[in-house]
Amino acid sequence: GKFTKHLLSSGKFTLFWQDPWHGQGVLSDRDSMLDDRVIWTPNNKGVFNVADTFEKMRAPRPVSKIFDLCWDSCTLPRHGFILWKTLKKVF
Repeated sequence: GKFTKHLLSSGKFTLFWQDPWHGQGVLSDRDSMLDDRVIWTPNNKGVFNVADTFEKMRAPRPVSKIFDLCWDSCTLPRHGFILWKTLKKVF
């Protein structure tokens, strides 16, 4: 009402859309200004994609210094594999 204020704690007795709890009227009257949107948080643009979701879900793995040495773009896959197997036994 005009002379009342809603002091929110648990919100148990406050109706989110029907009560004027925020001081600018009832939210259900302002629905044209309030477009609900769902934002996908793993992606910076708010758009779902599998790659970003997978990166957020998987457990972080320590970066191996051997990996960059063995799997360089200039290294032949066969040589990288042999080097990886050799270095893995050393470390």
